[in-house]
Amino acid sequence: MKKFGLIAAVLVALVAVLYVIGSVSKNAEEEAARARVGDCASVSEADGKRPYERIDCSADHANVKIATIEPQGARCPSGGAPYSTFTTDVVLCLIPNFVEGSCYGQDERAGIVKVSCDAPRSVRITRAVTGTAEDGVCGKDRKVVFPKPVLTFCLAENGG
Repeated sequence: MKKFGLIAAVLVALVAVLYVIGSVSKNAEEEAARARVGDCASVSEADGKRPYERIDCSADHANVKIATIEPQGARCPSGGAPYSTFTTDVVLCLIPNFVEGSCYGQDERAGIVKVSCDAPRSVRITRAVTGTAEDGVCGKDRKVVFPKPVLTFCLAENGG
């Protein structure tokens, strides 16, 4: 796999699993209706639905964080990495809940999950920097930037 191909695949997997087109459960809609910017959640696919569960950001299965909340029909901010979305009566624009120093891998149901840094085909978050998208902040690592709030993740591939 070419350099950083895994990183792109992990980000695409997160977007694919979290993009809600079909129905969601009533409980998920109620949870999402109480959502606030900065809240974390576990969003995964189960039984053809994509449950949304608000949880503490420090939980290992907290795979997303709410970056912005937009009116129904609106789009998430542009100009950086694509946001994942969870849509009920509003659009929750979601970013990965990456923790600096932690490692992540792909999961069919959750998109992205925290894994051991020894896990094959995983990526490590070398830096998580709020408020800047400047060149050079990641050195040789892959830079992923979200525009609102401005947040830069630096990612490095682990073993094959």
